[in-house]
Amino acid sequence: MKTIFWKIEAYVKENLEFHEIREYYVDICLSKKDYDLAIELLVAGKEKEKDRRWIVKEYSLKLKNLYKKTGQDELYEQELWDLILDHKAGNVEIYKELKSIYTDEEWVEKREAIFAKLTRSDRVDRLYLVDGLYDRLIELIINSPGLDLLSQYENILKDLYPQELLHKYENTVNSLVVKSSKRGHYRELVSILRRMLKYPGGREKVSEIVEEWKIKYKRRPAMLDELSRL
Repeated sequence: MKTIFWKIEAYVKENLEFHEIREYYVDICLSKKDYDLAIELLVAGKEKEKDRRWIVKEYSLKLKNLYKKTGQDELYEQELWDLILDHKAGNVEIYKELKSIYTDEEWVEKREAIFAKLTRSDRVDRLYLVDGLYDRLIELIINSPGLDLLSQYENILKDLYPQELLHKYENTVNSLVVKSSKRGHYRELVSILRRMLKYPGGREKVSEIVEEWKIKYKRRPAMLDELSRL
């Protein structure tokens, strides 16, 4: 049995250029608690597979856990930074894990370094939510196209920023109406207007918008019909 295992291990060592085999060998090392060799394999694997991001992400996550397990705090911290800024950019769980190793005072500075390097596509909005940075979240929503982001955080921000959200709705519907020409689009606009009614001052704002549209788009009977159902 030992001979068979030795042959398998020898074969694995000779074929580490293949991701699946390297991963298999890492698992062998972990089962034998040979953490140093597992780390060595993963570090080398990150370099070798640098053009395949999903593999690098996988290796980085394993390294992060191994560094933590073996008490290599500086390397653990660095791997977390690599993950939050690159391999798993904007990931909420990694963000929270990184936050946990700093004091509250330190974190205020550290998170700014993260925000400076991440983009909207990295879903920085989720990180703002973790730290209760609602002022930044509302600013991001206002400057984002459409209403998807607003819809996601409306229940959280409605009481804090009612006028800002109402204004965002107003700007959005006035932008959408220009491009709308089908009854389905008009129904969608009316649905948005109904949401606006639930805000302080929303009824007045909706009435103002509707009256303006009735004049401006008087040659759109389908629109006028849908507005009459509001």
